[in-house]
Amino acid sequence: MQEGIKSLQRQAVSQLGLGTTTAPPNSSNSNAPTTFRSAPKPDTSFSSSKYFSQRDDFEHVDQSINLMDSTMDMMEQNSKSANRRRGKRPTKDLSKRKLNQDLSQRKLNQNLSQRNVLSAILTMDNSSNRNNTNHSNGANRKWWFPNWFARRGSNLRGSTNEVVLPSPPPPPSNLGNNSQNYPSSTSSSSSPSAFRNTLFTVCIVCQATCYSRRRLLLIVLLVMAMAATMIHVSILAHRMVQHNRLEDKLSSLDREGEMVEILVRKNITSPQALSDETQPASMALQWLVEQDPAHLATRHELLHDLVPRFVLTTLYFATTTTNKKKNQKKKKWTHETHWLTGKHVCEWHGITCTTKGGQRSNSILTQMNLTNNQLQGRLPLELNALSDMRILDLSYNAIQGPIWEDWTMGWTQLRSFRFQHNQGTGALPQRWNMPHLQELVLLRNKFRGTVPSFGQHHMLKVLYLQDNKFSGSLPSKSMASWTKMRFLHLHNNQLGGSIPDTIGGMTLLEELSLQGNDLVGAIPASISSLSGLEMLRLGDNALTGSIPEVFGNLVKLTDLQLSSNRFRSLLPTSIGGLPKLKWFAIDASGMTGYIPKEWKGMTNLEVLLLHENDLVSSLDGELLRALNKLRQLSLHTNFFRGSLPSEVGLLSDLKELLLQTNDLRGPLPSEIGNLQKLGKPSF
Repeated sequence: MQEGIKSLQRQAVSQLGLGTTTAPPNSSNSNAPTTFRSAPKPDTSFSSSKYFSQRDDFEHVDQSINLMDSTMDMMEQNSKSANRRRGKRPTKDLSKRKLNQDLSQRKLNQNLSQRNVLSAILTMDNSSNRNNTNHSNGANRKWWFPNWFARRGSNLRGSTNEVVLPSPPPPPSNLGNNSQNYPSSTSSSSSPSAFRNTLFTVCIVCQATCYSRRRLLLIVLLVMAMAATMIHVSILAHRMVQHNRLEDKLSSLDREGEMVEILVRKNITSPQALSDETQPASMALQWLVEQDPAHLATRHELLHDLVPRFVLTTLYFATTTTNKKKNQKKKKWTHETHWLTGKHVCEWHGITCTTKGGQRSNSILTQMNLTNNQLQGRLPLELNALSDMRILDLSYNAIQGPIWEDWTMGWTQLRSFRFQHNQGTGALPQRWNMPHLQELVLLRNKFRGTVPSFGQHHMLKVLYLQDNKFSGSLPSKSMASWTKMRFLHLHNNQLGGSIPDTIGGMTLLEELSLQGNDLVGAIPASISSLSGLEMLRLGDNALTGSIPEVFGNLVKLTDLQLSSNRFRSLLPTSIGGLPKLKWFAIDASGMTGYIPKEWKGMTNLEVLLLHENDLVSSLDGELLRALNKLRQLSLHTNFFRGSLPSEVGLLSDLKELLLQTNDLRGPLPSEIGNLQKLGKPSF
């Protein structure tokens, strides 16, 4: 094999016209020719035209390719003969026809690649001659590879890469004037032809010995190129992101200006509130710019996190900070975990968020529960910016001031608003843009004015406005649209007028409390439509007329209070048809007549208050036997006659018995001693 390669090298050099006149003296190959074609006399200009013309170039290429083909055939024959000597047989699976096709295809591929290599070598030699400059023997030579790969159809894209070649050694001194006949291996090394010959020889050897590995090498190179490209692209992308972040960073002054622009543009607050240092909004802005550990420094953070962080910070300063004008120091909250820290607002005490897509940057503040937390002062107007809030509970605090229309128009997603046991003042807004509102609890405050219509809030189920100072009449038109109302408490106010007939439209109503007002007129018969009613309290008003017998339709009623009115009528017999009734109070209402025997059906009655009326007749023992679950019986200040029946001893759960100011006579029955739970009776 080595002898064949050396012979191939010498023949290739001879074909290109670069050989010497004599063979090397130390050659050990007996089969190699002893003479070569005489090489042309080298020229110092290294011009390729002096060796052969452009037409001769391709003739030499064809000769070299034919020589390589014959050499490959010879090498294959030698390989087959060696396999025979070793006892190996060719593969039986491949037919002779297929072997010939593979050899033909291999020769064709070799010819094409070798033509490209030789053409590239010739082009490189010509370009080298054009760019040649004079150099001394001791200086380094620099050759430039132009973009000849692209011109020859190669996949490589060569750039002007500089290759430094060492200077060749000087010829031997014993040659004298015959230095031009110095063998080509030495004389050609100082010219581009030497580099061409060496490269051509290496290519032939590589193609002869490493042909089977070229495909694997090509695959490896492609994989490496793809990996390098991907790494380069990822590095560029990372640098671009870092560059954008650096450009997006804002200085302290720019941050403050950007915050003010966002807050004012979105109508979160006013420029006057931000410029007044005594306002909570200005304090919140100053804290966000100078002291906030989260340090919102990018435009993305400002757009997504600024508004809820600013609003909650304003709320904190409005309900805890010292009021400099009034010189009034306020207490801190009872619970303020993570408030005004670097934590996200969703981690602050009482705050609940809903996250979209699992990313904290897309979180929405939906709940705020700061009940019983010692909040004082007025709530800031900036709360209207929390338009996605669904539940707001600020009950059991000391919050003052009104409920602004900006809130009722801005909280469009609110479902529940609890503000009981505070110090709210002023009138409630008449416009409420809360289409999803289901629960409104404002009891135990100091609100004035009329009850809002809530006509457009068809989802309202709970309305607690008791223990305030509301005046005016009941919103009759709105009540007709409260079809989903279940709990309506308006007691202990200053409401006047009559109970509207539209109250019968709230068919799902379970609790109705209107006591402690100034209501007049009769109880409407439409109240019988409230078949699901469990509690009805109309006491402490100025209602007149008779009690409608339709109360017997309220079969789920457990609590009926009609005390302190001006009925001046007989006790209704239909009440006896309410088996679930536990509390019945109609005291101080001008009732006359006697206790109906139909009341025996109230077997679960626990409290019966009939005092301060004009009732007559004697006490019925059978009635007391039926009402054996009574815990409180008040019949004082009436006109009952006769004696106390012995059946009173069957009321084993009785704790209070009031019978004074009547016409009862005779001794007390001995069975009264069985009432072990009875306190001090009053006769």
